[in-house]
Parts: sequence; C-alpha cells; structure tokens
Amino acid sequence: MNMMSKKLSSFSIILTFVFFTIVGLSLISRLPIKLSPSQTLPQINVSFSMYGSSPIVIEMEVTSKLEAMLSRMKGVKKINSSSGNGWGNVSIQLDKHVNPDQARFEASTIIRQAWPQLPQKITY
Repeated sequence: MNMMSKKLSSFSIILTFVFFTIVGLSLISRLPIKLSPSQTLPQINVSFSMYGSSPIVIEMEVTSKLEAMLSRMKGVKKINSSSGNGWGNVSIQLDKHVNPDQARFEASTIIRQAWPQLPQKITY
C-alpha cells in the first residue's frame, strides 16, 4: 500500500488546526510584549576635571586620549565627548548585549592604565 495515496479526512485536518490554535492561545501569555519598549542602551560616563585649563588643552591632553583608549572596549556602539573650562566628559554608549558592570570594570582598568600618561592636575 502506497502512503501517498492515503488522504487525510477533512475532519482530522480541522481537528489538528483546532488543537494547534488552542495550544497557541494558551502560550500567548508567555510572549514578552511591551507597550512602550525602552530604547535606552547601557551607557558609561567618565567625567573629569582639570581646574584652570582651557577647553582646547583639556581636549588635546585628556579627552582625546581617553576617547581613543575607551573606544577599544568590547561592545562600544558610540562615543561622545565634550570639553569645557576645567572639565571634560566622555560618554560611551554600549551595545544592548553588553553587561554594564563588566564594561564599567573594563573602563576603570583602562583609565588606571592610562593614568600615568595624563596630566598631574586631573581628577575623575
């Protein structure tokens, strides 16, 4: 007897469809749905000050060096920096799959390694 010649009855097809519909409806409550999903990604901010220095000096001696070193971190999506009179800030936006605590530890390790190369007056 050939298996291809045997046809399924329309009753068994409808019964199978109803079964899968009931299973699907019972599992719908497990779907992770948010009405307003968050668009914020994990972020690390490094703020520092160097009193009495101009924005150009801070940019050249600190901000650009920190930005270059921190950009080598794993999972960095975007880096923004700003420098002002006596202060500077580097914001690191991370990929959504990166653990923020591990990234923060990696950033602090990079800063500690770069510390001898930075000016003496800097605090962070």
